[in-house]
Amino acid sequence: MSPIITVLTSVLLGVVGQLLLKGGLNRLGPLALRRQGIPAVAWRIGANPLIWAGLGLYGVSMLFWLTTLSQVELGYAYPFISLSYVLILGASWAVFREEISLLRVLGVAAICLGVYIVARG
Repeated sequence: MSPIITVLTSVLLGVVGQLLLKGGLNRLGPLALRRQGIPAVAWRIGANPLIWAGLGLYGVSMLFWLTTLSQVELGYAYPFISLSYVLILGASWAVFREEISLLRVLGVAAICLGVYIVARG
């Protein structure tokens, strides 16, 4: 499999994993870490199948990422990670109906432009 395919697969699986994690946490509601409540919070998180699915996809994503790194330079592969910013922005709007401000869009565009400039240099 080509490095482009493996890195894009890694990014896509990471994005879907992040969406599953957020979906699982949305079902739980706001969590707070306090000394006495850490085991209870950990139990609630650990009992959520969407969170396990998200973590599993992260693991598979890492397998594709490591495959990519074994084939190309880190400086070549890493800029592709910026695609996750774009995909998460669109997916969070589409899936969770999160509001996206113009400043957020401009910020993501600036990140992508910066990563592109770094990758070219």
